[in-house]
Amino acid sequence: MSPQGVTNSFPLAPFTIPEEKHDQWLWAVHGERLADQYTGLVGDIAHLVITHALRGRDLPLARRACETWRAADPGCEALAKDQALLEVADDHPEKAKEIAEELWTRFDDEIAPTEPGARSAAIDAAHAAAKKAALAAQSHQE
Repeated sequence: MSPQGVTNSFPLAPFTIPEEKHDQWLWAVHGERLADQYTGLVGDIAHLVITHALRGRDLPLARRACETWRAADPGCEALAKDQALLEVADDHPEKAKEIAEELWTRFDDEIAPTEPGARSAAIDAAHAAAKKAALAAQSHQE
C-alpha cells in the first residue's frame, strides 16, 4: 500500500516508483532536489577556481569559471561579487590579488561562535525571567 498522496508516477520523479519500493524511494519524490544541490556545487567550485585564478593572476581562467557559473546559476549574488572582483582585477590586479588572498585564507565561515551573542543572551534571560514569573504566579494562584 502506498503512502497517502504518493502515486506510482509522480510528475517530479523521472521514473515510476514500484509499489513495494515507495518507502525506499520517497527521497526522489519528496526529498531535496538534486538539481538545486548540483547548482550550488558548481557555484562553490567556480568560486574556488575564481579565487585561486585571481591569486595567480590567471584572468582567462577566472573569466571561464565565471561564465560556467553564470550558465548554471545566473541570478547568484556570490557570482555577481566574484564578477565584480574580476572586473577590479582587469584595472587593478594588485588590489584584486589582495582581496582574493583574503578570501582564500579566511576561516571565519568554518568556526562557529562558542557563546551566544549579547542580544541572544538578553532574549534568553528575559524569556527565563518571564517563565519563572509565570510559574511563580501559577503556584501562587493554587
